[in-house]
Amino acid sequence: MVLPGVLKLFQGEEWPADLKGREIPPPEVDSVLSDPDNWRYEEAPSRLTCITVGDREITELREPDA
Repeated sequence: MVLPGVLKLFQGEEWPADLKGREIPPPEVDSVLSDPDNWRYEEAPSRLTCITVGDREITELREPDA
């Protein structure tokens, strides 16, 4: 399960999906991520899936303060 705000998932018909597609709502995220059809390479895809960083600050990736 993806925590809300950590990642955002988008799907659209053209690139970039995060600007021209729709954001997948949290209840649908698990099913979209687990569907192999969303990750299959196609030379001319009709659907693009994009994962972006969400609104939540990811503190685990920060360097410790010196």
